[in-house]
Amino acid sequence: MRTRRKFLLDASLFLLLALVPASAKAVRATPRKLRSTSLRVPVLMYHRIAPSSDIGNSLPDLVISPSQFESQLTALKRAGWATVTAATLAEHLGTGEPLPKKTMVITIDDGRIDGYTYAFPILQKLGFVATYYVITGRVARSKYLTVTQLQEMATSGMEIGNHTLTHIDVSKKSTAYITNEVLQAQDQLTTWLGVAPVTFAYPYGAHPKSLEQAVAKANLRLAFTTVLGKVHTPKTALLSPRLRVQPSTTDMRRVALLTSP
Repeated sequence: MRTRRKFLLDASLFLLLALVPASAKAVRATPRKLRSTSLRVPVLMYHRIAPSSDIGNSLPDLVISPSQFESQLTALKRAGWATVTAATLAEHLGTGEPLPKKTMVITIDDGRIDGYTYAFPILQKLGFVATYYVITGRVARSKYLTVTQLQEMATSGMEIGNHTLTHIDVSKKSTAYITNEVLQAQDQLTTWLGVAPVTFAYPYGAHPKSLEQAVAKANLRLAFTTVLGKVHTPKTALLSPRLRVQPSTTDMRRVALLTSP
């Protein structure tokens, strides 16, 4: 009798397990790392990498000399840091798949020619990649990147991201105007590069709700402010933080900033 009862219980358990949806089993089997809700990845924010002879009217705090740039990145490489593009960060943030420790993102805003003349060779020399945020309305103007240069850098592994059409203060502009700033830049970059950008940088770091909505409408998956921080989450993907790099930042201070809590 006891043997028969045990047989019936085992059979019932088998039937119950068979009725559990495959999707539910898959959820239980999903590795914990794939359900990560945040990624701690420093994103360095550069603007101009140029010698003093090329600075002109640029704000001093936005300019790093090529020798400083190379020295900073060399120190980071020696400390074990590696790079991915912002697009790769967006991909991992979407899947929850963690990135290796000591992974960073380098961003260079505005699309100045020195990003190609000085920064690009240094990045290649060190085996690093970067994301260039381009103001499309200035492409091919004097002292700005050309379409050919953008294509060359993209082919070499650099990411070209959206930094709006004209880089103006949109706080008092209409929703239609703001949307056009994002969508037209998106269309131009897609035409030039053959692939739609997936990341964005807010001009001046300003992110009014209307601009954030335009970014979402353009199907951009990750957008950067100038807010200080290193943690990125799916919920705040369109308001992600960065770390500003200044001329006064020493190599060791840069390493310490990336490794600090």
